[in-house]
Amino acid sequence: MRTSLISTAKAIITLITLSLFSFTFNAQAGINGTWENEDSNSRHITKVVITGNNTVQVFGSCSPTDCDWGRTALTYRGNTRIGREYVAQYDQGFAKRTLRFYEQNSGKLYLQTATTYTDGRAAQKHSEYFVRQTCGGFQGIVAEGGLQGSKIAGAVIKFTSEDGSLSQTITSTNAGTYKIELPQGRYKVTATHRSYETYTTGRGFFVVTCNGMQTGNIFMEKKAAPRPTLKEDCVSFNPKNLSIKPSGSQYLLVDGSHSLKAFPSKTEAYQAMKLIQHYGINQSCFVGRPNPSFTYLLVNGKAPSGNVSGDDCISFNPNTISLKKVNNSWKIVDGSHWMFDFGTNYTEAKQAFQIIKKYGFTQSCFVGRPNPSLQYLIK
Repeated sequence: MRTSLISTAKAIITLITLSLFSFTFNAQAGINGTWENEDSNSRHITKVVITGNNTVQVFGSCSPTDCDWGRTALTYRGNTRIGREYVAQYDQGFAKRTLRFYEQNSGKLYLQTATTYTDGRAAQKHSEYFVRQTCGGFQGIVAEGGLQGSKIAGAVIKFTSEDGSLSQTITSTNAGTYKIELPQGRYKVTATHRSYETYTTGRGFFVVTCNGMQTGNIFMEKKAAPRPTLKEDCVSFNPKNLSIKPSGSQYLLVDGSHSLKAFPSKTEAYQAMKLIQHYGINQSCFVGRPNPSFTYLLVNGKAPSGNVSGDDCISFNPNTISLKKVNNSWKIVDGSHWMFDFGTNYTEAKQAFQIIKKYGFTQSCFVGRPNPSLQYLIK
């Protein structure tokens, strides 16, 4: 039993050790790179190189060339990248140094160095700021569609390093050009503009090397024009409450005290009521009241669908209809067959055309031809 407990404890310790190592490796990605002292005349540490294998290489001010302190392990404390404390230690025989790094919101690296000497000198502390070394970058044009397209001014181009630790933006010039210097690495790129679709590299990268500026042209697509708002004039009713009432020589289809439609005969009035109740139609809609040039019926804001036995309908294709002016009259036509006539009223003809497209009506149906008392559309 005791042996089993000891083995279990060792296994747990091993797992914890491996987890901590993995966590340390991933956490350090944010400050990887070459950092140079923002004070070019510093007499202390001049450059720091941090790599993804948990090591740091430090260079101190020396003459004629900077002194390479060599590589040492880099550890950290803290769970969030900004504010995390990274620690490295150097034993140089005559001096022992503890370096503490902190990444700043400004993008700089803050370094505190504490030094104790073995030759009797007083201990020292120094604080310095470092910036990422840039050795290359990208330049190019931002254009619509391709190289020959219109150049785009005012596009906001954002470069974000692969690990997310560095992000820089630049705006294209009036000539549609840009130029940006960046530290060595791989970058996701996005470009935004109010008139264009967002550009992104997706899974790809712009790769910055230390071989100078590279060309990276950005091609954007124009945003589609917003569809005009279609205003509809509809009256709701309850199909279960419908009834037929005689009125002089006509018969009225009514919902309570509200009259929906007048019919020349009782037969056509009852036929219309049965159709409406079959489909569950509860909205009567108009184009051009008080004398509508076009009417249609809806079911909860959608086209009625299906057929009733005995329906008198003509099929058409909503994808091939067009709006044409024939003999000075605006008509909605499907091929050589004209379906609706709006006279000289182009505005109402266009609105009716858009309504048919919106609801995808495929059949025009009638009650009482050749002079129909009700014309309705179904899908």
